[in-house]
Amino acid sequence: GNGFLYVDDISVYDPLYATWTGSISSDWANIGNWIPNSIPTSGINVIIPGGLTNYPTISAPASCNNITIASGASLLDNGNLTVSGTATVNRNYAGGEWHLISSPISNATANMFLDLYLQKHTESTNAYTDITAPTTPLNVMQGYALWNDLASTASFVGTINTGDIGSSNNVTRNGQGWNLVGNPYASPIDWDAASGWTKTNVENATYRHVNNATWASYVGGVGTNGGSRYIPSCQGFFIGVTSGFTTGTLTMTNAVRTHNTSTFYKDEVSDIVRLEVSGNGYTDETVIRFLDVASSDFDGQWDAHKLFGSVDEAPAIYSVDNDMMAINSIPATNTVSVGVKAGVPGEFTITATETSEFTDIILEDLLTGTITDLKNNSYTFNY
Repeated sequence: GNGFLYVDDISVYDPLYATWTGSISSDWANIGNWIPNSIPTSGINVIIPGGLTNYPTISAPASCNNITIASGASLLDNGNLTVSGTATVNRNYAGGEWHLISSPISNATANMFLDLYLQKHTESTNAYTDITAPTTPLNVMQGYALWNDLASTASFVGTINTGDIGSSNNVTRNGQGWNLVGNPYASPIDWDAASGWTKTNVENATYRHVNNATWASYVGGVGTNGGSRYIPSCQGFFIGVTSGFTTGTLTMTNAVRTHNTSTFYKDEVSDIVRLEVSGNGYTDETVIRFLDVASSDFDGQWDAHKLFGSVDEAPAIYSVDNDMMAINSIPATNTVSVGVKAGVPGEFTITATETSEFTDIILEDLLTGTITDLKNNSYTFNY
């Protein structure tokens, strides 16, 4: 029962550690997935590193002493794992950026971010406020905003969340309806999972803060700026409660969890035009999708609002209809209004990076009268 503790690239002999490799499969109970080749027991400390192809799924009773899940790694457990010591889930984050985070453990408090900027979001005012009391609990399935000047790692230590999460009428629309929620599990979740979700009076789009300049959106198979159906562990994200309702319900079960984090929309969605604007060292995307079941008005099942970053130099592109949209799904039409804005002047280029089977994508600049076929050319202009 001897194992190896991996520290950087140096293998250190240690009989109390088992390292997951996933060499064979995702089955925790397969000895070929471990170094050494033995299933961990209650006295063994487990390490699940990042950067692997297969991550463990536990479908029968299992145990270990301490367990550490690296940033980018994941664990699927249906309540079968007994941790006699502590569980630690790590998430790396860049410095000089706001990050939307969520706790994968049930007993986290603001104390773990002592001396950093930690904020909560209030739906009714659509405003962030500082959390100053170290004992403030980080509620399960709630998202928070975190800032640190330097890159670092957040280490969540406690009891890993599993099972049913959420309650009735737990999201609201007393203002604009924006609710900052989060992935409560130590694995990614699938927003499009066939079972496990309850989404009542909740729009179908998710919004993830990528960096100070960019938001990623995803709805119904289409994403912009890297938006995907898969939401990583420890990730906070925004959802909207449907207009006309004051409350909604968002709950989830273990069925929504997955090890998959790959995007898929580019090769599975037809009848879309993806436009990219670039300039001042930044890029942004918008998508127009032609869909018979969609309406010309805002449709919570198929559309995503446009959210803007806080970097003045960064250009943004969006559909003008329905108060600006990142993803605009509409029935067949010949003309769609698109807008671009930036906080400072510069030279900007619009490119059609995805055009499905369309033979012509004609862009008309209403200010200059310039007409460009984006199927074959990009359009560069000064703003």
